[in-house]
Amino acid sequence: MSSDVIENGITRVVGVAGGQAVPVSGTVTATGAATEATLAAQSAKITACDTTGKATAALQTTANAALGAGGTWTPATAAAADDDAQISAAACYAAEVLAANSHATITYYLMLFDATSLPANGTAPRIPAIPLAAGQSVSLPVRLTCATGLYWAASTTVSTLTVSATTPFQVSALLVA
Repeated sequence: MSSDVIENGITRVVGVAGGQAVPVSGTVTATGAATEATLAAQSAKITACDTTGKATAALQTTANAALGAGGTWTPATAAAADDDAQISAAACYAAEVLAANSHATITYYLMLFDATSLPANGTAPRIPAIPLAAGQSVSLPVRLTCATGLYWAASTTVSTLTVSATTPFQVSALLVA
């Protein structure tokens, strides 16, 4: 296992799991041999990324499989960019969210709701909004339990929902049974 500091104290670690190199980032503290068990123990602290440090759904799925993290990415494939969408119509636990803002110039805020349909403008999100700068993609642990379902929306404001009809977001969540 090798590592290097890429910025702001974030360490990129390349681990070998199941004979496959898996690029990851995050704060990881492990001692001893780099084994699948060692990496799996750190799985809550890492995010898969490409060589430029950007998280991608494909790399995250590969890392989760190699590290033994359970769950299903929903939707499983990239959906068309949208302003809002339902991820789950039933109670669920979202371990992680992968989101991309493909707008060329505007920062929007990803909001997650314990709901099965789009809440009214002015509704506060379930957890603090996640800012996404123009062209940015992120993979974040959210550890969010939803009693009703999981719905996301892109907002032009940070505190409460203000949906914009031009928001080009793609969002997927790792749902764990």
